[in-house]
Amino acid sequence: LSAAWYEWYTKVPRVWDSSDRQKKSEFRHVVAFMKLFLPQGFALHANAEDYRDQVLDAGSRAEDAVLAFLKARGTNAKGAGSVLRALRPLHKSGALDERIYAYKRLLAIGRIEDPAPVDTQDILTIVGHV
Repeated sequence: LSAAWYEWYTKVPRVWDSSDRQKKSEFRHVVAFMKLFLPQGFALHANAEDYRDQVLDAGSRAEDAVLAFLKARGTNAKGAGSVLRALRPLHKSGALDERIYAYKRLLAIGRIEDPAPVDTQDILTIVGHV
């Protein structure tokens, strides 16, 4: 799971510029879900010397939180594809609404510094009423 995060932010050419639409879509959604599990936000500075370390740290923290969340719901998914398949129905049911709301708040107050294109950052919508 954190490998997808790492590849999204470090691979050259960037995954978000990839012509492989399926991979681009899967990674965009996996990373979007992972961001919901960083409740303090995150800062990735692409020009920093320790950029790759920043990416590894945030990805590892997000992965741990996602897997713990899924495990608490009886799902032992670990790979990016299986985690995505587990999280999509939870999103549709509204189980992630509070996390999405919190993420949008972090974006609004500048607690998230994300080098990815803006159109890839805020793709999840609140389903129910928070």
